[in-house]
Order: sequence, then structure tokens, then C-alpha cells
Amino acid sequence: MTENFIIPLNGLKSGRTEFAWHAGKEFFRKFENTEIIDADIDVSADVEKSGTYLGVDCRLEGTITVPCDRCMDDVTLPVSVESRLSVKFGEEPVNAEETVSSDDREVVYLPDDGSDMDMSQIVYDFACLALPMQRVHEEGKCNPAALRYLNTGVFTAPGENAEDASGEGKESDMYNPFAVLKGLNLEKKEHDGFKNFKSYITMAHPKHKLSKQRRDKRRTHDFAAVPTLATCPNCGATVMYHRVCPECGFYRGRQIIEKKVAE
Repeated sequence: MTENFIIPLNGLKSGRTEFAWHAGKEFFRKFENTEIIDADIDVSADVEKSGTYLGVDCRLEGTITVPCDRCMDDVTLPVSVESRLSVKFGEEPVNAEETVSSDDREVVYLPDDGSDMDMSQIVYDFACLALPMQRVHEEGKCNPAALRYLNTGVFTAPGENAEDASGEGKESDMYNPFAVLKGLNLEKKEHDGFKNFKSYITMAHPKHKLSKQRRDKRRTHDFAAVPTLATCPNCGATVMYHRVCPECGFYRGRQIIEKKVAE
């Protein structure tokens, strides 16, 4: 088995031609995938050439080692996937419907002057897609110390008893993120009137619904404008526009209201 993942198209004979490769840890390191710790995948490709038709049946069988999503220890997952490709030459179309051939093969476009077909990107994509969404150990095979910490919040050092680590005290609480909730009393208590009303109420609520109209009426004074004032031409007192002077009773040079003169 080789690791170049190249199918030479020039000089490829008509009929079926088999190729075999191996994808290990270094193969995924080339794609800068640090999540895959180790890999052991056998890749085989059956290339069929008939006139202008070129089809590739690729199969991946093996295992991939990744961190467990639950305990973060290494977990080895099986990989088994098949892909059926149809090779065409030219520019890749914009329409997604043209990327699938009539025989349900995924169409791969190569340049017109392409002499070799590199399968490394295709193998990498299908290997990553073969991994499950939740990558965990089988039930009961996860790291027990990590599971104990997830369930209790107490870290157990190697060789330490779980009961001693989870005992009361500041030393055990420093590893427990839920230690601050230890003194929280969630039990409902009956109250006798308003005396103990504040003992269990944690949030204030309005007693009545306040309508928008009442709210807006209360805010009308915020928009009250100062009236424009003028000077009375008869006596010189300050008066509002279009108003009779309250001091002398004149309006626009005429006596409107008779004012008594103080003796």
C-alpha cells in the first residue's frame, strides 16, 4: 500500500483498475487536524474506464482515535464508508443539481489538462464525515474518575478514596463548582400574613397593571412648554400674548376692563 493517493489518468487502461492506500496519523496531520489522535484506515479504489466514462468506487475501512466527548480519554471508533464518484473534465457548474449523475454518483470535476487525480482530499472528507456526532466510549468504559467528577463535582486523585474526597470541609468544596449552593433552601414555607412575606419572596411584582394611557398622562408634564410673555405697552407689566393686561385692563390700546385706582 502507498500513501500518495494519486490515480494516474494518462495511460489508464480501459476496464477496472484497483488502487490501495493507507491513511494513518501523518495523513491527517497534513490537513492540520489535531482532533484525530491516531488513525488506521485502509483505502481501496476501483477505477472503471469505458470510453469517455470514468467512475471511481472508493471504500474506507479501519479505525480513528479521537478524544471522548464525555471523559476526554482516547476512544477508538470504527470507520466504514463507501463513495461512488463519477469523474468529468471542465469547470465545475454553479448549479448543484449537476454535481450528481444519473446513476446517483457524486460528480468530481477535474481540469481539462488534468493528468492525475488526487484522492487525498476526498478520503479525508469521507473519513471525517464517517465519525459520529457524539464521540463517546461504550457504556461503562469511560474514565471512572472523570465520570465521578461530572456527577459530584469532586476530583478524585489517583489512589484517593472517593468518600474521603467528597467529605465535608473547605478542602473538598474548593473542587466543587456547586459548593456555593449548599446553603440555599429551596423548600416552600408557609407564611403568616405580611410578617414573613419577604422571607421567601425574591422578586418584586407590581400590584396593579398600569395602562399606557395612565402612564402617558403622568408624563405630560415632562413635555410642558414655558409660555411666551410680552410687555404691556400701557403700564409695562408682564402679560401673556393675546391676553388682557391684568394690571391696567388694556388690550391693544383699548380699555377692556375697568380697574379701580387705589386711593
